Amino acid sequence: SYDSNYFSEGEAAYDRKAYTAAIENFEKYLHSETDVNSEKYRMAKYYISQSQFRLRSKDAYEELEEYIESYPYSPNKDQSLFSLGTINFEDQNFQKAINWFEQIDEKNLQSYDKTDYLFRKGYSYIKLKKYSKARPSFNELVGKETRYEKSATYYLGYCDYMLKNYPSALNKFRTIESDPEYHNIV
Repeated sequence: SYDSNYFSEGEAAYDRKAYTAAIENFEKYLHSETDVNSEKYRMAKYYISQSQFRLRSKDAYEELEEYIESYPYSPNKDQSLFSLGTINFEDQNFQKAINWFEQIDEKNLQSYDKTDYLFRKGYSYIKLKKYSKARPSFNELVGKETRYEKSATYYLGYCDYMLKNYPSALNKFRTIESDPEYHNIV
């Protein structure tokens, strides 16, 4: 049937990162699907919201909010919350980002998003001058081989410094002082 083909084509396009094509196919699927309570229908809505997020389209935010509202118990809820938090993080609206990030059960995030989530959450807390709330996120990234390892070490030291825990701050700064990126700051 056509509707099933649209769904499959949408998934294939999404997997290829062809998000505009994915949206078009999933929308065609939604128009032909009569069972709005089916799992496939929910997944099509999810794929559309995630495609719009990845394209950073102007409709992404509204689409993601609508998805969370319509499917509060969806297994994709945390991924959608992460996307909403990320949009606010990128817009430097750190309080709104935190409001979304705090609702996430991080064990439900895709592993490649978890490090971004931890960094963005910690950084947002720093921007809000909530250093003790920022520490756990950075602490989880320190010592792990991710693109945030050195940044997390710096920001963890920065939090310790702002919380007047100078020996701990100095200790963190010393581990990255030879790094050219942090040499002048530390």
